[in-house]
Amino acid sequence: MRSLAERVGVTATAIYHHFEGKDALIARVVRLGYQRFGEYIEAAVAEHPVGSLDRITAMGEAYVRFALENKEYFRVLYSIQERPPRDLEDLPGGGGYHPLRKYPVDAMASGEIRQSNPDLAAHFLWTCVHGTVTLALACNMDGVGCPCSTDKAGANEMFQSLKPFLLDGLRGAEVKEA
Repeated sequence: MRSLAERVGVTATAIYHHFEGKDALIARVVRLGYQRFGEYIEAAVAEHPVGSLDRITAMGEAYVRFALENKEYFRVLYSIQERPPRDLEDLPGGGGYHPLRKYPVDAMASGEIRQSNPDLAAHFLWTCVHGTVTLALACNMDGVGCPCSTDKAGANEMFQSLKPFLLDGLRGAEVKEA
């Protein structure tokens, strides 16, 4: 708390006037982060028809964009804690899980994607997009044939390159170069 107070130019005591302690401050940051994350997702999908594959793709692109434009929030939201993992339902907006589940369910209902377990589909999508972002933030993969770097263009390029695999699967329709 002292370090934070020093960075923002106030005393540690002043912070305690607004927050009971470090956990309360972190909880507020997490709530604001998930709120901002939700706004990115909703804005991205708004222009696409309900149940469309375009809506799912826009959601993934917004996830990448949010993470790269809000790196600090992303790191706080998805940091691995020493304490027991948080339940998704305890996080604002279900930790981003609800749209990741809703849009595939809508796409299944419209016939845009095959019927499957919606939770499995959501986990698959989340794993793909989260892995893309995590690699982009953590690794320089130049020279390994993968367009992934810590800049926005590299992560977006990587996501675009992975879309055929995401949409068709590894054994599905012939995977075409993006």
